[in-house]
Amino acid sequence: MVERTRLKQRLDRERKARLKAEATRAKPTREWVQKQEELSLLLTITAAANEATAIEDVLQTVIDRICARTGWPIGHGYLVAPDGSGELASTAIWHLANPERFEVFRKVTERTRLGPGVGLPGRVLTSGQPAWVLDVTQEADWPQAKQAKASGLTAAFAFPVVSGTNVVGVLAFFADTAGEPDEHLVALMTRIGAQLGRVIERQQGREALQRSELYFRHLTDNALEFITVLNRDGTIRYESPYVELTLGYEPEDYLGKSAFDFVHPDDLAGVLAAFADCLHTPGNTPTLTFRFRHKDGSWRVLEGMGNNLLDDRVVAGVIFNARDMTERTQAEAALRESELRFRSLVQSSPNAIISADRKGNIVSWNRGAQDTFGYKEEEALGKPLALLMPERYRDAHQRGLEQFGATGESRVMGRTIELHGLRKDGSEFPLDLSLATWKTAEGIFFSGIIRDITERKAFEEHLAHQAFHDSLTNLPNRPLFMNRLEQALARMHRGHKPLAVLFLDLDHLKVVNDSLGHRVGDQLLTSVGERLQACLRPEDTVARFGGDEFVILLEEITDLIDAIRVAERIGERLQGPLTLEGYEVVTTASIGIVLSSSDYNRPDDLLRAADLAMYQAKNRGRARYEIFDPSLNERARQRLELGTDLRQAIERGEFRVYYQPVLALETGRISEVEALVRWEHQRRGLSLPGEFIPLAEETGLIVPIGQWVMEEACRQARVWQTRYPSDPPLVMCVNLSARQFQQPTLVEDISRVLFQTGLDPASLMLEITESMVMEDEQSTLATLRKLNGSGVQLAIDDFGVGYSSLSYLKHFPVDNLKIDRAFIDRLGQDQVDEAIVRAVISVAKTLGLIVTAEGVETADQLAHVRALKCDRAQGFYFSRPLSSGGISELLAVDPRW
Repeated sequence: MVERTRLKQRLDRERKARLKAEATRAKPTREWVQKQEELSLLLTITAAANEATAIEDVLQTVIDRICARTGWPIGHGYLVAPDGSGELASTAIWHLANPERFEVFRKVTERTRLGPGVGLPGRVLTSGQPAWVLDVTQEADWPQAKQAKASGLTAAFAFPVVSGTNVVGVLAFFADTAGEPDEHLVALMTRIGAQLGRVIERQQGREALQRSELYFRHLTDNALEFITVLNRDGTIRYESPYVELTLGYEPEDYLGKSAFDFVHPDDLAGVLAAFADCLHTPGNTPTLTFRFRHKDGSWRVLEGMGNNLLDDRVVAGVIFNARDMTERTQAEAALRESELRFRSLVQSSPNAIISADRKGNIVSWNRGAQDTFGYKEEEALGKPLALLMPERYRDAHQRGLEQFGATGESRVMGRTIELHGLRKDGSEFPLDLSLATWKTAEGIFFSGIIRDITERKAFEEHLAHQAFHDSLTNLPNRPLFMNRLEQALARMHRGHKPLAVLFLDLDHLKVVNDSLGHRVGDQLLTSVGERLQACLRPEDTVARFGGDEFVILLEEITDLIDAIRVAERIGERLQGPLTLEGYEVVTTASIGIVLSSSDYNRPDDLLRAADLAMYQAKNRGRARYEIFDPSLNERARQRLELGTDLRQAIERGEFRVYYQPVLALETGRISEVEALVRWEHQRRGLSLPGEFIPLAEETGLIVPIGQWVMEEACRQARVWQTRYPSDPPLVMCVNLSARQFQQPTLVEDISRVLFQTGLDPASLMLEITESMVMEDEQSTLATLRKLNGSGVQLAIDDFGVGYSSLSYLKHFPVDNLKIDRAFIDRLGQDQVDEAIVRAVISVAKTLGLIVTAEGVETADQLAHVRALKCDRAQGFYFSRPLSSGGISELLAVDPRW
C-alpha cells in the first residue's frame, strides 16, 4: 500500500513537470502570434492613413479593425469640437454589430456633447490615458447610461487620440458581456492612439496644404484683374482666366504670343519703354495706362504695373498685374461732359442758383441770380447770404447756420419754403427757396434754387378772391360769409356784443329776367349789392349766396332794434327806381332777421333761422321783414316730416279721390263732377288738399300725384257713364297744377290716359287757375291750343281773384269760367260783387263760354246765380265732396234742384 502511494506521487510530479515544460515551450509561440496580430493591426492603420483622403476614413477603418480584433459589438469615435469649447463632439463614425438593436443608443449619443471629465470619454479627454469600465450603466455622470442599459451594454473601454501633447479625439468601445480589464489590450490601444495622432497630424497638414493651393488657385483664377507672366522677350507664359471676361480671349489663346502685338500702336512706344525699364530694374514699376485690343477688334483701356521676378528660380519672369479701366475712363469723360452741361444749364436757368460755404458766404452765382437780385457775379461772390434777405430774416438765418454747424440738422433743408428776398435796389419780392447740402474734401456746402414768385402770388391772390367772392357782384360768397360768421360768433362768446343775421331774397326777379333779359337782371343784382353795402357799416358783411339771395352779418349790435333799423333802411333804399338799359326797374325784398342767442349760436343754425324768417316774410305778402320765431323751426320740421310722408304716401297708395257734383242749372241735374284728391294719412287721418298740395307743388311730387288722380278720375267717369247713361254724358273735371301744366309731355300723357280708360276726350274738363294762364302767355297759349286740339274741355278755375283782365279771355281757347266763391258768397249783400259777377257772365256769354258759380251754399245764393243766368253751380248746398260710392248713390237717384 505504501509503495503504491509513493508511485502515484512520483507520477504526479512527473506529469506536472511535463506540463510545465510544455507551457514553457508554448509561451514564446503565443507571444509571437499576438505580436503578429498587433503588427497586422498597426500596418492596417498605416495603410488606411496613406490611402484615406479624410481623417474620418482613417478613424472608421481603425474602429472596424479593433472591433474585429476584440469581438466587441460597438465602436464609436469622438473628436474635439472645433469651436474652442473643449468639448467632445460625437461623429458619424460607428461600428455597430447590430444596428437595429443599438439604434436608440446611437441617436442619443450623436445628439450629446461631452465636456471634460463627463462620462468615460470625458475622463479620457481630461486624463489623456486609456480607461476601462466594468459596468458602464453605473456611470452616474454619463448622459447615455440609461440607453446603454436598455441596449444591454456592460463593459466599455476608451483611449485617446493624441497629437503631440494634445488629445484631439477619443475612441470608445462597448461590450454586451462582462469582462476584466485587458492590460495588454489597453497598452496596444495606447500605441494605436499615438499612431493615429501622428496620422491625423500628417493628414491635417496635407489638407491644409491642399486648401492653401486651392485658395491660391482660386485667388488667381478669380482675381478681378489680369495676372500675366511674361518672358524676357515679352512672350506670354501664363494668363489668368479673367482675361476672357474683359478681352474675349481664352487664356490659352495668349500663350506663346507677344503681349506687344495686342497694344494700341499709339501706346506701344510707351509700353516698350516701361517694359525695358522693368527688365533692368527688379521690383515693381510705376503704373502705366494703355489701350489693349479686344477679340472683337475694339480697344479697352488697361491700367497696370509690372514686377521683375526674372531672378526667381520658380517664377523666372515678369509678373504684370492690370485692370480694365475702360468704363472708368468713359465715366470720367462723361462726368467732364456732364459738368460742362450742368454748368451750361445752371447759367441758362432763369432761376437763381446759388452755392455757399458752411459759413454762409456765396461761392457760385449764375445769370439767373443776377437777374433776380440785381448783383453781378463779382459783386456777390464772397459776400454773405444775408445780403439777399430783408433785415427781419437775418437773425433766424444766422441761428440756422449755427444749429446746422453744431448738429448737422436743419428744419428747412430738403424742403421748399416761401419767404421774401431783397434786391440790390432795396425792394422786396416773394420767392420760394429749395435748399440742399453736399460734402467734399473741402467741407460742407449749401446750394439753393430761388424762384421769383411775384406773378404766381398775384395769381393766387386773384384765385383766392374768386374762390371767396361772387363773380357777378364781387361780394363775399357763402364760404367766406360762413367763415366770418364763425369768427364773429367766437368773438361774441369771448364777451363781445351780440350779432344778427339778415337773409334777403329779392321779390319777382324772375319777372325782370323774363321780360327784360338776364343781362338786365344781372345789372339789377349788382346794383342791389351796392345799395346793400351803402346801408351797412364797414365792419358788417353782405354776401351773395346765388340767384337773388343776399345774406348780411351785423356784428357788435346793441339789440334786435339795431337789426330792424338796418332792415327798414334796406327796404327804403331798394324802393328807389333803377334805370337799367333804358328801363326803369323797381324791386323789393323779403327779409328774415335772427338775433344770436344761446339756442342759436352756430353758423348753420343762424342761417337756417334767418332763411325760415325770410320765407315767412314771403308768405305774408313780400316786401317786408320778419323776425325769426322759434315756432318756425317746428313748422319747418313738420314740413320736412310731411314731405317725407308725402313721398311714402305715393308708394303706399294712401291717396283717395273724392268727387263733388256740378249742376246744370237749366235742368237741375248733375252734369259734371269735380275730382278732388284727399290723403288718408296713417296717423293724421284724412287730410284736405290745402294741407299738402302746396308742399307737393314745391317738391314736384304734385306731378305723380296729379297723374294718378287723372287716371283714377277718368277710369271712374267711364264707369259712371256706363252705369248711369245721360245725354249729354257725365263730364269729369280734373284740376291741373302749375307743375303739371309745365310738363312737356302733358298732352301725350292725357291722351294716353283717355285711350287706356276709353273715356271720350269731350267728357274730360281740365281746370287751370287764372295765375297759371298769366304766368307765361305765349307758352300757356301754345299748351292750351294743343289740349283744345285733343278734344278735351278747358276751364279757368277761381276766376276773379287773379290779376288778369276779361280782355285776355278772347286769346285763350277755354270753354268754361268758374267764378270764385268769394264773389258768390257776397251776392245779395255787396252790389259791387254782384256787378262784377254780372259783367263776367255777360262777357263770357259774348265769348260763348259756359259759366260756373263756385261755393253755392244756400238757397238764396242758388236763386241769385240762376237770376244772373249762370250755366252751372257747385257747392255744399248740393253736396260736399263724396267718395265714389257716395256719388254713385246720387247718380242712381238722379236728384233735381
